[in-house]
Amino acid sequence: MFPLCMGSIRNTIITETYFEEACNVPVSLINTDTVGGKVTYHRVAKDLLQRELAKLCNLDRATIIRLENNQVQPSLYILKTIALVLEIDVALLLDDYFKFLLEYDTTIKCLRKDLKLTQLQLGAILKVHRKTICRWENRSIKPTRDNYNRLVSKLNLNKEETHKK
Repeated sequence: MFPLCMGSIRNTIITETYFEEACNVPVSLINTDTVGGKVTYHRVAKDLLQRELAKLCNLDRATIIRLENNQVQPSLYILKTIALVLEIDVALLLDDYFKFLLEYDTTIKCLRKDLKLTQLQLGAILKVHRKTICRWENRSIKPTRDNYNRLVSKLNLNKEETHKK
């Protein structure tokens, strides 16, 4: 998952002890493609341990570990709290899915109309009910990460297209 100076540990779960025993992880070697990687990157850049970040955020250390290992999907509230403690803009912690959630209602509607699809047709493509598409467009429910991934793959979109509309 995160290549270190002593070799690769791609399939190893990262814990506080591992980081403490590792050879001062260079920030440039941390994978920042995921929310967890971005949190790790900014935490290490601020020279904080997981337990210190957890304490400052009023979270359990296990929550930070699971978040950094991408074992949980944090809420925007937790990401905002972490960003506040790390003194960074929350946008730096967001992956494509979270960026999509910022304006998913208009994005879905614009994409659907650009592709000349009805709610029923888009629902059939994404394997969700037409009312689900309607609720997304009315912002009464949020698409899940799986829904987002299906939207991107089924409609052959670049992930950038899903948050530029």
